[in-house]
Parts: sequence; structure tokens; C-alpha cells
Amino acid sequence: MDLRQLLRAVNVAKEIRAYDEVARSPDPHAGRNLPVQLTADEKLALKREKDSLPSEPTMLVVILTVSLAAFLQGFVQSSINGASLYPETFGLKSDLTMSSPDPTPDWKLGAVNASPFLSAALVGCWLALPTNDLVGRRGSMAIAACLIFASSLGSVFCESWQQLLGVRIIGGIG
Repeated sequence: MDLRQLLRAVNVAKEIRAYDEVARSPDPHAGRNLPVQLTADEKLALKREKDSLPSEPTMLVVILTVSLAAFLQGFVQSSINGASLYPETFGLKSDLTMSSPDPTPDWKLGAVNASPFLSAALVGCWLALPTNDLVGRRGSMAIAACLIFASSLGSVFCESWQQLLGVRIIGGIG
């Protein structure tokens, strides 16, 4: 993008109320005292942006996609914390009430529950760009899908917290 166009857009955004009034004014000379003079197309775009939601036809697809992603992320997060429901199965501390002899939380349970997000932040995100460069966008999504599938399948066969931690780290990297 041309730097002059970017600075022009920044100046309009800084005074958006004034430019919105100019765009709606029937006077063709409105806004002559402002630093940026709007074209007829720009005035129409400013009016459309405020009057119709969504202003761009593809914006509805973006909104639906992001909403679905947020829903799925919440679902995945709650299913990841499923280890908290069966701590004895994985050799984790199960009695965390104040009446127990040792009411301190078990770090292992926290590590198992947090490992997908921690490994995604520390490893997975950093591998995204090099993987895209090596195998392309579709290839990197296929690799991520395979890692997540392997993690989900591996979770079924876990018998200890260490195994569960390992498969969740693989899923987080994916």
C-alpha cells in the first residue's frame, strides 16, 4: 500500500465524526477546511460503513467463522479439562477439599490441563511460519490436523498422567 494513502486514511480515522458529517452533507463544498478531501466514492463508503451492518459482503462470513471458532475453542478447553473428572485414573491427587490432610492443589493436574495451551504458545505458534514456508498453507494445516488427530487418538490409550501430558503437548503443537 502506498504510504500516502495510509496516512490519508489515518487522518480520516482520527476525525471520523467530522468526516462522517461531510459524507452525509448535501453541500458539495462541505469539509473544505479538513486536511483530507473525500471523493464521492469515499463519502459513499463512509456512509455505508456506518449505516449497514455488515458494510462488506464478506464480513458476515468472517463474523460467523470467528464465532464458530470461539465456540469450538471453549468446547475444546472444557474437554481438555476432562482429566479433572477422573484424576485417580491418571494417578493424580483427587481430594482437594480443605478437610483433606494436604489441601494444596496438585501441580500435575494443572500441568496436564494447561499443557495444550502452553505448548501451543511456546512451540506451535513459532512453528507456524516455517511450516508454511516449507509445505505451504494447506500442507501446514494438514500437519496440524494430523498432530491433533494423533493427540486425540493417543488420549484414549493413556494410563498415566505422563502419557496424557505427552499427547496433550503434541495436540498443543498441532
